[in-house]
Amino acid sequence: MVSVSDSPRPGFTQHPLTVHAASQMFDSVDRAVRFRKLSAL
Repeated sequence: MVSVSDSPRPGFTQHPLTVHAASQMFDSVDRAVRFRKLSAL
């Protein structure tokens, strides 16, 4: 799941901590979705 805003502006690079934080947020959302599916059963 990558959007246009995930790409740095021309001439700029992504900061490793920002990339790591974004990865953790996506993982958190994935876990929440799985939890909600289990709760619905």
